[in-house]
Amino acid sequence: MRNLDLWLEYVDTQEVVPLFEQNAREYTIPTLKDVDWEKQPQFISQIVRHESLIQLLMLDKTENYTKLFNFLLEHDQKELLIRCFSYILASFGHHVFSLEHSAVLYQMLDFIPRCPVLAISFTRLEAWSALPEDVREVLEAHAEVLLKAFILAANTVGEATVGPFQTVLSRIISLSISTCGRLAELVALAVKSPDVAVELLLGSLERESARLVPARPTVVRHTVKNLAGIAIDHISEAKEEGRVREDLIDLKMLPDTEDGCPVIEAQIRIDAKGGTPETSAHVRLTAATPPSNSLSGRLYSMDGLVISSSPGTAKIKCYHSLPSFLESCSWKMTYCGPFVTAKTMIDATLTLALDPEEDCVVSPLLLGHRHDGPTPGLFLADTETSHTLHPALNASQNAAVLSSLRNPLTCLWGPPGTGKTQTIVEIIKVIQAHHRRARILVSAPTHNAVDNVMRRYLSGPERVNDGGGSPLRVSTEVRSP
Repeated sequence: MRNLDLWLEYVDTQEVVPLFEQNAREYTIPTLKDVDWEKQPQFISQIVRHESLIQLLMLDKTENYTKLFNFLLEHDQKELLIRCFSYILASFGHHVFSLEHSAVLYQMLDFIPRCPVLAISFTRLEAWSALPEDVREVLEAHAEVLLKAFILAANTVGEATVGPFQTVLSRIISLSISTCGRLAELVALAVKSPDVAVELLLGSLERESARLVPARPTVVRHTVKNLAGIAIDHISEAKEEGRVREDLIDLKMLPDTEDGCPVIEAQIRIDAKGGTPETSAHVRLTAATPPSNSLSGRLYSMDGLVISSSPGTAKIKCYHSLPSFLESCSWKMTYCGPFVTAKTMIDATLTLALDPEEDCVVSPLLLGHRHDGPTPGLFLADTETSHTLHPALNASQNAAVLSSLRNPLTCLWGPPGTGKTQTIVEIIKVIQAHHRRARILVSAPTHNAVDNVMRRYLSGPERVNDGGGSPLRVSTEVRSP
């Protein structure tokens, strides 16, 4: 035993084995040094090797443009790719192409989702009204593609994307409310910075909204502001509460698409902390290391939404383009939280704007419309004489309670700590006192907010009991045993 004690004391017998693989796989990206030019089409060799951009005007097949663009992107030649786009666009109206302008433009616009920063080239065009008619019509029809590209480029170029976004917005003739909703949803899921999101949605889209949808300026202004608020709230929560998983993840490209976005499969160990992300979770996937042959050292990152989840496997709809090294690289996943609430709020906001009478009886009050039907609400004939001010509430809180009895819609605002929850509880009690058979629904964006109201209501000494039973707490996350 003495020998054993000495051995344990002086000989290191413990070996720590990491639970998860900590060494990311090394990978490379193709470069021009690896190209066998003899096997490449002559036009690619002339444009890429000799930078003879005049050849761009002489291509006789539309697919040749796509071949060239794919070659440049796969070999990490984004600068030359941007120069090619700028050269082609600058030639519209001044040179005769071998093909129709619109045919070339279609190829360029179809390629932009694969490399969103290319959209910046389109801001160097002169005013769309001065362009050939066929070019102008194509640009107007694909305006949403350009706007989405600026949003997707925001994480790469930061605030530099705002100016081009505003430029394209200023040249569009019209925009639908549904398009505004899609843009806001993309901002929520694909932009990391709340400040950039504010500039894109409030500083740009909301500012132009009255011109782009002139028929209903009040509705549009209300809708865009609410869409912006929902998107910015989600981005802020993702930034503050985002959790980076400790394990490395392998990704696989799938042939499927979802709403035009590529779909990938993530293989996740079931014993990893956090488990497999749930359906409708917002996740951010970042390369664990840069390519070994890249000098920039920048880590590629893309955002996605989990569309299906099972133990150990998650299918993810990706909003950013997929890199060529997707399957040869190790990835880190950041869990940015569920997107269910934000998506539901976006859909409700759009429904309120597009079909207000069907959605909500108080929509005329929200949107500034006249309402010829019966006014909803539970009102007192003489609120001054039939309602007693609560001594524990201040003047503004009592005014809010009184307003809820006078009007079909009351909006409260106040920074944290100003007693909004206490005021809401008092409104519930007053309505119950004057309308014993009233059924009251309390909802909020978070479960915690609903629970706070319920705790305050149950703990109060003045709760009204009309014999109708106790309050019922309903959760959208109830799971069967």
